[in-house]
Parts: sequence; structure tokens; C-alpha cells
Amino acid sequence: MSPQIRIQSRAAQRAVRPRPLLLYAITAAQAQPNDTEAAPVRGVQDAPVSWIQEGAVAALVSELPSPHLLDTPSCADILTFDGVLEHFASVLTLLPVRYGTSASSETALRRLLRARGADYLHGLMEIDGCAEMCVRLLPGALSAVLEPGELAAARTAGDPSGGPGSDTGGRRARSLQTRRQQLDRVYALARRYLEHFAPWALRHRVDYSFRSYARESEPVLSLYFLIQRTATHAFQEACRALTELRPIRVLLSGPSPPLTFVPSLPMLADP
Repeated sequence: MSPQIRIQSRAAQRAVRPRPLLLYAITAAQAQPNDTEAAPVRGVQDAPVSWIQEGAVAALVSELPSPHLLDTPSCADILTFDGVLEHFASVLTLLPVRYGTSASSETALRRLLRARGADYLHGLMEIDGCAEMCVRLLPGALSAVLEPGELAAARTAGDPSGGPGSDTGGRRARSLQTRRQQLDRVYALARRYLEHFAPWALRHRVDYSFRSYARESEPVLSLYFLIQRTATHAFQEACRALTELRPIRVLLSGPSPPLTFVPSLPMLADP
């Protein structure tokens, strides 16, 4: 066999070799959009996003020109990936995956969907018909419930120096006690809000962030609620009534896809 023929043979093998697929999310098969004439959504590297159905579930994917693209992702690729999720999450219930999750071929992906389909359906049922609302209490709200010393502790939390003259054990112990008192007050504030929104909340999550040594920011308390989409207006009205009753500075966002409450599943574990 001549070298020229051998090279052509290898090129032909590469031509039929299946390309790896970048996975965006899992969804229910019956939720597939009906508008087949619409222009396809473009994914990472401008590849069209396609729909692979296996049984009762389906995967949103796009072809990867090369698996090495996942080794050094660009900001543009990650933003495009997030944009695809936002687009489909506005009309479908999704189990999103992290950027970089891939399948070696469509055959491998279909095998996975057959093996894990029941798990994926159960996860989708947990958040189907739901939306996410976030009530964020900004620094002004927290300063209204924290003592000056506790607010100062929140602003300096995570600083290994602890400020001038803080290298003594006694000062560190007092700082720790102050921060515990601060957390108790913040928890009490969060509990009042959780009780207020309890009639509409299916689940909730509390995040309290304060200044770290590497990140300068005021303390913020964020309360995430999983609600039925049909309860969105009632939730918004309840938030409005609460701010009128208590003049505390809050920021309400949503409704948005309930990505905070997506269940943790073995998305691509081998069956």
C-alpha cells in the first residue's frame, strides 16, 4: 500500500469517527419545543444545539470540534454555555450540568440516558412547575439589627491580622464571641423572613456572606425560595407588604429558573 493511499485511509477513518458531545442539560422528552422551523440555538464554538431523546428523557447537546477545547475554556465559551441554559430554562424544566461535561459519542450518551433516565425524571419532578425567588437583605438592613461591634466583626471577618494589636489570644476570643453573637442575630432575622414566606415556599436556602480577607464587601443575607410559578404574584405582594411593615432595605429578584434547587444527581456516572 502506497503512503498516499494509507494517508487517505486514515482520513476516511477520521471522517466517520463520532465526535464528542458537550452536554448542557437533561430534560423531559415530552417537553421538546414544537417549533422545528425556528433557527437553531447556537452553542459553544457556534455549534448548533440539538436534542437527543432516549425514552422519557432527553439531553441538550452540541458537537465538540475537539475535546481539547474543554481543557482551556475561554470566557466566551463559558458565557455562551450559560446563555444556552438561560434560553432553554425559560421554557423547559432543566437539570443543568457543569461546563465541560461531555460524552464520547451519541451512542455513549444514549446508553447513559437509558441507565439513569429514572433518576433524571425523579429530579425533574422535584422542580417541575416551580420558580425561584430571592430576597436579599442589603447592608443597610443588617446594620439595623446588628450592634456596632457585631457589624464591625462582619466587616473584618476572615482578616488573618484581625486589625492592629489583635495578635493576642484574648482579642481573638472576644472577636470570635462577637461574631457568634452576630450570627445569632442574623439567624433570628432570617427566621422571621422564612416564617413570613412559609405559605408559598416549598423549600428554602439561606446564604450569609460577609467580608473575607480577599474580597471587600459588606455583609449580605440572601434567602432563596422554591415556589410554584402560579404563586409568583402572591409572593411578590407578600414581599411588598413586608417592606411596608418593616422599613428594611431588601432586594427581590425572580421569578427565575430554580437552578439553586436542582437536585444533585450522578449526571454522567457510568451505570
